[in-house]
Amino acid sequence: IKLIIKRFVKNYENIDNIDVREEYAVLSGVLGIINNLLLFFIKLIIGLVINSIAVISDAFNNLSDLGTSIVTIFGAKLSNMPPDKEHPYGHGRFEYVASLVVSFIIFAVGLQLLRSSFNKILNPEEVMFNWVSIIILLASISIKLWMFSYNKYIGELINSSISRAIAYDSLNDVLSTSAVVLGTVIGNFVSFPIDGILGLIISIVIIYTAFTIAKDSVHLILGPAPDPQIVE
Repeated sequence: IKLIIKRFVKNYENIDNIDVREEYAVLSGVLGIINNLLLFFIKLIIGLVINSIAVISDAFNNLSDLGTSIVTIFGAKLSNMPPDKEHPYGHGRFEYVASLVVSFIIFAVGLQLLRSSFNKILNPEEVMFNWVSIIILLASISIKLWMFSYNKYIGELINSSISRAIAYDSLNDVLSTSAVVLGTVIGNFVSFPIDGILGLIISIVIIYTAFTIAKDSVHLILGPAPDPQIVE
């Protein structure tokens, strides 16, 4: 990620500059769109081939992550607008609003996957085991680990709440995809609907992540007390 930053972010070392901060956020969003779009199509095809609701659920989770990447870009652009008559202190809190929108997107997807998983538990179907699919899913986990890593790095570097939120959402994706892989392997040896159960767990993780992000975003929008060092 440091090599990519040096290539695409001008004056990347000047992180106090608002235009440089915007470039960091836009870069994070563009990388997120590319990676999540790739993961969505790969997992959707695999899920349809092996008839797994957990894999398909994971695919649409990645599609929601694509939406959050788009929100990241718009949030960065809007928060960088200069002060005006109505907003003399600037528009920096647009970033917190963007984080809140991200939480709504994640929450909506989580609810939809919850419904699909319940249906799969009540009407189970056989999951086809395929080693090629397992290997591809494991490769997708490595991509999500990298996404967690670079979003966390950018979030800490420019002190961005939305980048940190997306980082931990990526980490949740790592856990959920790992659960999918485990469920696909176990489903080859057991008769109960492990696929639907794991899909249910994934959806709960997604909804919890949405709640956490929303809670943090509202806290920042309301305006917490400044750091004692700043006051001093």
